[in-house]
Amino acid sequence: MYALLGRQPGDYSCRVEDYVTLVHPFDRERVRRELKDILAAGSDYESKYQVVWPDGTIHHLHAKGRVYRDEQGSPVRMAGVSWDISDRMQKTHEQQQQKELLQAMMDTIPVMICES
Repeated sequence: MYALLGRQPGDYSCRVEDYVTLVHPFDRERVRRELKDILAAGSDYESKYQVVWPDGTIHHLHAKGRVYRDEQGSPVRMAGVSWDISDRMQKTHEQQQQKELLQAMMDTIPVMICES
């Protein structure tokens, strides 16, 4: 997980409160709310969000996992997998830009040309 966050072991604790500070401000409140809800009532989780590395670069993560509880139902740990989806998000962004450019070009062409 440290590699996905651009960190070294010991750079931050594994506490939920500390982890949320690594999330991009755009996603931070949503992720905080999701984690609170998951810890309060749920057991499985899945989320996509951005994190900010120490060098300022933004990386997109996809996380899936489960909350494990003790006999009293209190959460004791979270386990799962996370992977970097930054390349996929970049390609999606580029495709969206190309689509918008094509639409702008089509909107500015005064006459449709047809060939039979």
